[in-house]
Amino acid sequence: MKRFKTQQIYLLFIFILGSFFIAGCGGGGDVTGHWLPARQLMSIQVTPITASVPVTGTQQFTATAIYSDGVSLDVTKTAVWTSGTPANASVVVNTGLATGLVGGTSSVITATYGGKSGSGTLNVNAATSISFRVTPIAASIPVSGTQQYTAIETFSDGTSYDRTVASV
Repeated sequence: MKRFKTQQIYLLFIFILGSFFIAGCGGGGDVTGHWLPARQLMSIQVTPITASVPVTGTQQFTATAIYSDGVSLDVTKTAVWTSGTPANASVVVNTGLATGLVGGTSSVITATYGGKSGSGTLNVNAATSISFRVTPIAASIPVSGTQQYTAIETFSDGTSYDRTVASV
């Protein structure tokens, strides 16, 4: 009889211990009590959707990763950029800066990140360069001094582009 009682206590102890163990398995502090999958990349959004530039004009495209939990992240500098028709418009592969090359054409500019892609269109119009202005016209600087110049190109369609190159 004593041995039977010991076995009952032992089984009761295992049952209680097992209940605690099972109750503790699935928690992890999750208030819903459900296991949630990891955040998943849903799509890549490229902006602007459509842009127009003259020949040699540039357009900065941006790529935004949209995730399943609603989070959006700028992935412009980590996406891989391509031009659908590189003869019409080029794009810098790691920045999304596109340049129009042939007037009267267009090219699809695509960003690829995490196995997903998004795109925008760059239209290259036939505008021509009508002026190129460098300022200041005259400068007076001390010995060992520096002077920043600005170069602006204006096109027949009224657009202007800053062609200043930063020096180091």
